[in-house]
Amino acid sequence: MRPDRDTILKLCPREQWGDILKQIGDLRPEGLEDERLMFHVMEALYAADQSQRALDWCNRLVELRQDRPQRLAIALYNRGMCHQDLEKWTEAELDFRRAVELGCERAVLKLSRALGFQRRYREAIDVAQRSGMKPDVAYHEWLGHCYNQLDDFQWSLRHYEEAHRLDPKDPGILASLANAWDLTGGWKNIIDHRQQIEDLLKDQEFYSSWDGYLVLAALSEACHEAGDERRAIRYAEQELEHPEFEGSREVILYNMGIASMNLEKYRKALDYFERALDLEHPLARERITECLDELGDASA
Repeated sequence: MRPDRDTILKLCPREQWGDILKQIGDLRPEGLEDERLMFHVMEALYAADQSQRALDWCNRLVELRQDRPQRLAIALYNRGMCHQDLEKWTEAELDFRRAVELGCERAVLKLSRALGFQRRYREAIDVAQRSGMKPDVAYHEWLGHCYNQLDDFQWSLRHYEEAHRLDPKDPGILASLANAWDLTGGWKNIIDHRQQIEDLLKDQEFYSSWDGYLVLAALSEACHEAGDERRAIRYAEQELEHPEFEGSREVILYNMGIASMNLEKYRKALDYFERALDLEHPLARERITECLDELGDASA
């Protein structure tokens, strides 16, 4: 079955991807020469999360454009996007690198990301910084992530702060920034933004996400540093129950015990320390003795 070219060209501007897919059916790109038609078919397949099929059409476009550098760069970029969605990072790197060499500026950050997903963060940073691209929100957020993965938290913080300055309403950036503050001793900044962060946590999708977990952990630590032990305990309890929890449960329980002792809530502290001891925290037994002594004095 041959698709109706005119119909497809009319449907594409309206993003009626499903109707385009009905037009092409099981059609394969081999032997086709109409690049405009093939591009729109590839676009529809990609929009419909059919990246493997879209890749076949990209391959055909790359074949046809070998002698036209600018058009080839676009085809390589699109093929790199398909490889990226399929998590074929080596193939994505090769496509984006060739696209950059042919002058496709929007492929620069994609190349950097492809390197990053191969844990080649130094190369990823170098590609982005040497490109001459305008440092926008995506640039700073990505470099913040790369530096974080390299445990270079000060540079990570600088980029997240700049990303937040450029887009102060982005919840993911604020979560990353709160984590960066937490890692660099910037607990006062977290306290200053506490209400904004709490507003984000009201969204259940955000609360249940990895970003939600990060900000809960950062809030708990910041409140503890600020001497606001009640809030520190409340955030820590939420942290322990969070679906993305990855921390050391015994450490958090121990810290909750310390916070409870500071509030002179010794019975509650005892419960936290006993739970920490069950998880083999090395200092919990000593704290249990202190709590029992305080409770004994109170009952005397």
